[in-house]
Amino acid sequence: MLHHRMLQESKLKKKSGSKAATYKDLNLQKVIGFLIFAVGFIIYSNTLHHNYALDDFSTIRENRITTGGLKSIPDIFNHFYRYGYYNLDDGIYRPLSVAIFAMEWSISPNNPELAHWVNVLLYALSGVILFFSLAKILRGYTLVLPSLAVLLFITHPIHTEVVCNIKSLDEILSFLFSCVALLVLYDYIETRSILKLSAGVLFYFLALLSKEDAITMLACFPLIFYFFKSDKKKDIIISAGGMGLAVLGFLLLRMFVLSKSAHAGAVDALLNPLISATNPLHRFTNEIRLLGYYVRLLIYPNPLLYDYSYNHFPLAPTFDFFSVSAFLAYVGLCIYAVVGFIKKQLLSIGVLFYLIALSVYSNVFFILGVSMAERFIYFASFGFCFSLTILLMKLTKTKIHATSYSTIFKMMEQNRLVMFLAFSIAFTYMVLTVKRNRDWKDNYTLFSHDIRYMPNNARAHSFLGNEIIRKVRGEKDKQLFFDANMAGIAELKRSLAIYPKSVEVLNCIGASYLQIDSMERAKYYYREALQLDPNDMSYMANWYLVKRDYDQAILLYEKILKRNPNNVDALVYSGIAYGTIKNYSKAIACFQNAVILQPSSPKINYYLSTAYKFNNDSVNSVVYFQKAYSLDNSLTMP
Repeated sequence: MLHHRMLQESKLKKKSGSKAATYKDLNLQKVIGFLIFAVGFIIYSNTLHHNYALDDFSTIRENRITTGGLKSIPDIFNHFYRYGYYNLDDGIYRPLSVAIFAMEWSISPNNPELAHWVNVLLYALSGVILFFSLAKILRGYTLVLPSLAVLLFITHPIHTEVVCNIKSLDEILSFLFSCVALLVLYDYIETRSILKLSAGVLFYFLALLSKEDAITMLACFPLIFYFFKSDKKKDIIISAGGMGLAVLGFLLLRMFVLSKSAHAGAVDALLNPLISATNPLHRFTNEIRLLGYYVRLLIYPNPLLYDYSYNHFPLAPTFDFFSVSAFLAYVGLCIYAVVGFIKKQLLSIGVLFYLIALSVYSNVFFILGVSMAERFIYFASFGFCFSLTILLMKLTKTKIHATSYSTIFKMMEQNRLVMFLAFSIAFTYMVLTVKRNRDWKDNYTLFSHDIRYMPNNARAHSFLGNEIIRKVRGEKDKQLFFDANMAGIAELKRSLAIYPKSVEVLNCIGASYLQIDSMERAKYYYREALQLDPNDMSYMANWYLVKRDYDQAILLYEKILKRNPNNVDALVYSGIAYGTIKNYSKAIACFQNAVILQPSSPKINYYLSTAYKFNNDSVNSVVYFQKAYSLDNSLTMP
């Protein structure tokens, strides 16, 4: 009897001790989660007052749908990604991030600060969710592993493009929702709660609506679940099935939305030089070469660049040393990932995650619109950081199995060597991140800084040239205006020397010459562009408009509108041409069609008001002026 009582007391003590340890671990996890959030926020806090940069203009500032605010959200979910900026379908469907941009604009119009706050806060939050997900999945392992893996991930400088470029909220949201889905679906496998299964599938669907690359998690998550919960095969299959339904629903929705618009066409060699490869083998070896460069950037993230298009990496010979080395390295990684997974080696999970997440950006399975970008490796970089942490623990012989720590200081004290190495790497990452953030202040800062590292990049020169010209738009000092345009033209011509077939650059050179009244030079470059693309008549039409040859301008605008009746610029300029020759009824028709497409444009409403005035329709003139004035109170009655 006494023995039985002593045994019961012993069990109770063990049970209570276990609970106490659990509570301590939970408190420690909360402290680590807070520190991860703080680190993520602090290292990107110097971006909070940055301006718009790069793709922010096409997705936000110069996008008529995004700048329409909350009322544009239905349009956002019913159209392709850059609808409101591009006339043709860009082949992308990411409505969730664009809807958030519209919300941000409605709260704080033309103010990037709010959007930068959102990016930084959500990025820091994604690190916290990732940590709690790993801490739950890795309960049989020391808390050192998820702590250091997430610290290295959250500080890695290769994420600077994702956080600094507001447009890349799609990446942040997709990763954040994927982490939440991982956490909730793992809970389902443990508890078999239908509510958690439903919530996990919903969060995964939100990740897909944010950006398509979350589709790779359909392979990653079941593999992770199987590795740690191989006795729960049925529940793993059910969770994978739920994710599969989310993917199917997303793909059907995407197909339905994109089928309603004309597609933009084939991939351009300027954006992805891989299509210029001489044969499939030549293309494949160059694809592997780029994959090798991704590894180089993860190991040594310097210099970081905003663009890797033509001709930053010239196509290499079929069997150059770097391509062969990269091929052998990736074959080795694939073999190890499969064998290690079968043997239940933890490192294999990190390698598998890296390979699967990067697969959609490899260009091996299908050619992308862009050959390479730092944002493409955002998901995959976690696999690298997780693998690096395990290697550091193996190197320092740190105990990998579960150990309870009362405080974070105890955890650091008992794992000094691995903490020192990981913190040294993380500190280096932080310094590089803070330094790189400064380059993303605005377009001119970014373009003028990065050009020194990509002298052979055609787009880099064109971006810098156009930005130099844009900065003096409206400049009253004629000499300053002329000099800036000539400096911009010089950069554009450098771009053209690298890639002579660029219609866009030819037209930009012509437009700049037109600004400084060099009419014949402008005409020369516009004609060169027309020879390469006979369908792009808008610049030549604008030349005739400036030349006051209104009949010829109208003729070209009509051809443009016959191909695309929703071309707002052609409608507006055609209306101006008709108005100038006093054909006010046709001018009104053009402006009316334009205002239907862009109802929130003060300029178009003002033009329509003016046309009505000269057509002796004072009632409609006042109506549209009032609308224009409500959008821009600096306007005066025509």
